[in-house]
Amino acid sequence: MPTLSITEVARCPSGIGLLFFDLDGTIYKDFSTISQRTFDAFDAVKSRGVLLAAASGRSLRFMPPPLEEWGGLDYFIGANGVCVYDAQTRACLREGAIAQEAALEIIELTADLDGAWLAFYDDIVMREKRSHYYLALEMKRTGIPDARAYGFFSADELRDVYHVETASANIFELPMVDDLAPFIREHAGAIHKLAATFPSRAAAEEAFSRLRVVPSVEAAHTAGVEIEISAAGHTKGTSSSWLARHLGIPRERTVAFGDAGNDISFAGNVGRLIAVGSRSAALVAVADEVTLPIEEDGVAVWIENHLDQFGAER
Repeated sequence: MPTLSITEVARCPSGIGLLFFDLDGTIYKDFSTISQRTFDAFDAVKSRGVLLAAASGRSLRFMPPPLEEWGGLDYFIGANGVCVYDAQTRACLREGAIAQEAALEIIELTADLDGAWLAFYDDIVMREKRSHYYLALEMKRTGIPDARAYGFFSADELRDVYHVETASANIFELPMVDDLAPFIREHAGAIHKLAATFPSRAAAEEAFSRLRVVPSVEAAHTAGVEIEISAAGHTKGTSSSWLARHLGIPRERTVAFGDAGNDISFAGNVGRLIAVGSRSAALVAVADEVTLPIEEDGVAVWIENHLDQFGAER
């Protein structure tokens, strides 16, 4: 069949050929569900020859089980752009890391803000113990259950203390320490990402303002009381741009979906950036469009409404 045309806004005269999407808050709801409607939309664009790439703050080992079981993912961008993998073979195509000295400097720069730090390594995720209490405090302040806390509390504690109902708990079983700095000094592996949870949103905003000017790293205020740090030059945006070039797909034939601050870097690196819902005002400000939130299958709805702009039907 002939190649399909596309709108001038997306500047993709041969049709969208590569689709990027964030996971948590964009297609993966409450650490448990990806809707069938989303998978149907993905199958529809794949039938037109489009490649799909997840782009997440997660590492490859924490790919959502429903997505892994589906088996249709082509590429996985992990740790906010630090690593790019072939999702079918799990081969690492591109990698960056935060130097040990830089990681320790970052923690020291924000020590007075009492952040609780987390480090992603090749096969280890290490978290400071008080981070889950900060998540719980945020739940109580906002009245919004945060599924990320499910991994650090018992089901009884979530129900009785924080009034959150869940069928499961301790889903991550991540190792924890009182202080991450000694672990970083002793561990020789590559640090793919740092993240921190703070006791207040004001503290998180202050930490972000300090770290965004550190030349050796990229900082993102993801949402609420959390920030994330990756190596300079490695963001979801730069890695999506790199992958498109690696595959020989023009930037103008790419589209990305995200919902939070760590998706802002897609702007200028893809043909069109779609904000899923309006949770992040900063993301909405740079997005080309805003679609419905995850609760209303915003990604699937956008794809359904623009299906004739993807690839070419086989």
